[in-house]
Amino acid sequence: MSARVRLDHQSDLIVSLACDDQASVDGGHRAAAVTIAVDGQPVEELLMFPGSGKRQYDAIVGPLAAGQHQISLKPARFWTDTPPPIHDLRVRVVKPDDPDALLVSHAPALWARADTVGRANDLPLVMYVEARPETTGVRRLTYSMIFSNEDAGTATRALMARWGRTTDIEWAYEVRLDHESIAGETFQGPAHDTQPFDGRRIGAHPILLVATMNNVFSDHGAGVALIRPVPRLVDLTRATRESVMDLEPWTYVVMAHELSAEHKVAPPADASTLGTIDDPRHYVYLEGQLDLRAAAAIANARDANGVWRTSHGGLRELRVERNGWVRLAVPVGDSAPSAVGWSCEPAAQSTTARDSPQCRIHATRAFRLGDRYEVGPNLIEAQSLTLAAGELQALEVRGR
Repeated sequence: MSARVRLDHQSDLIVSLACDDQASVDGGHRAAAVTIAVDGQPVEELLMFPGSGKRQYDAIVGPLAAGQHQISLKPARFWTDTPPPIHDLRVRVVKPDDPDALLVSHAPALWARADTVGRANDLPLVMYVEARPETTGVRRLTYSMIFSNEDAGTATRALMARWGRTTDIEWAYEVRLDHESIAGETFQGPAHDTQPFDGRRIGAHPILLVATMNNVFSDHGAGVALIRPVPRLVDLTRATRESVMDLEPWTYVVMAHELSAEHKVAPPADASTLGTIDDPRHYVYLEGQLDLRAAAAIANARDANGVWRTSHGGLRELRVERNGWVRLAVPVGDSAPSAVGWSCEPAAQSTTARDSPQCRIHATRAFRLGDRYEVGPNLIEAQSLTLAAGELQALEVRGR
């Protein structure tokens, strides 16, 4: 399958594949790919996830020089699983006046982590970008990547308790633009530190290597599989990072498939280690904006037997002590919760003896995942809570 395009000047392209795929709850964990070639030469890989239900895949190609080019698909060089049936290949030229031109032109290209090439673990799923104005003519673009999991770093149970997902979300690259000229650029280094970018480029696109087992980056080095996702523009000023997954619900299917394949799902009675969790569909997910003072926040849910369950399961290290927008998950079994809520505890370490622990929480959402991992409706009315240490505020669940 191929397409021809004629360019009047150097341009980026967006290559889009339409395919037939159905979400498979028990279909196993697979990853496939096609190799994208320009004028017969392989240039990058386009990852695909059979059984996820995703029906369109996109990639950035270029920038390519002015003239005529042929874009073609070839069998994947590294992934051997059969991709979903592809029934359409489209190529869009990104023009200078396109609304997404700036966001596309600075999107990073990623060398896949070496031990994930040809496999179905810890793979990049979605790239998103936040665009924030600073002053007149100056804006900041921050690109982040959602990976299907992380092989090292935060334990599985801690991911659910403190982040409400087992995917790995990492900011990758940030650029400050002064009237479209680069005024500064950084990336997230191997120690989760912010480092100045000093690496190679494809046009204006920085190239990063996924360098660690917990999916952070280096601006030096190379791999064998180049991945170039198209970033999705999002506004997270009043939302969690995890809410990007709600816009791409197929990511929950991939997340669940990988958990199962890596034997990280166990019944509650067996989930005695930090490495395993219950079925993701057996949780209620709570979101809110936290403003904590010498305090830790915990999400709560009352199960069908009237027992209050907690996000941290009694483990102090799984409480949340960070401010901002958060998503936490509480295991409740396969029945809907009869109530949800938030509670407040003193922080692990108070800064002074005069600290009076307080949790101010703007509780906005509570939802479950359906049988096919679809995101369910919001179970609560949004409200603002002010809790002292030891307090639990229950929220009524709609429809009960």
